Amino acid sequence: MYNLFQQNDKELVMVNLVGDQFFKGKIIDSSSHMIILFNGENFIYIPFRHVKDIKNEEAETENKIVKPADFPSIISNSLNVNLTLEGALHKARGMYTEISVVSKKPLYGTIGEVLNDYFVFYSPIYKTMYIPITHLKWLIPYIHGEEPYGLSKDNYKMSISDRQYKQYFSMQFAELIGRLVVINVGDKVPDIGKVETIHNNIVELRTAKENLYINMDHIQTIHVV
Repeated sequence: MYNLFQQNDKELVMVNLVGDQFFKGKIIDSSSHMIILFNGENFIYIPFRHVKDIKNEEAETENKIVKPADFPSIISNSLNVNLTLEGALHKARGMYTEISVVSKKPLYGTIGEVLNDYFVFYSPIYKTMYIPITHLKWLIPYIHGEEPYGLSKDNYKMSISDRQYKQYFSMQFAELIGRLVVINVGDKVPDIGKVETIHNNIVELRTAKENLYINMDHIQTIHVV
């Protein structure tokens, strides 16, 4: 596949994401769906839907990032495949990862099941979370077997063996009717309440004091209290 960014493989670039998030590094692979950036330490998987612009970055010689000797830890361009975010998520199942969904605050945890339009994410802080794939801004796999927060594997397990998840986010959300949930963790004011009904893509949430109606297209994360 023709790589639009092939001319940048020896130069630093600055990737500007929607919402004014910036990453500096080398683009080591790309497709029509996503790019893989190496910042000197980590491989960062960034879907194009969240990229605002990319430009060459001037830097002193001693600050330039050396091209990595190994291929990305999830998908290798030697496989000659068209990189997709869904493919990266499938490859990353069971791995410790850092992801960004809401605002600029990353989440740390393990990717579980990957369904048609969302994935299940286990966080040691928020436990099981449901995240629409379209809202995932970037993904960084952990390296060298590190665990978030320094927790041991015995204290950091995700049980997904026998649980059945619905194939679509809206269907899985419907399973939460009557449950207390937190929506959009990491937002300045996340929405907390009991799911009353879901109709025509609108979620009716009963908060502590009132009913709130939320467009499901703008729900980025859910976790059950």
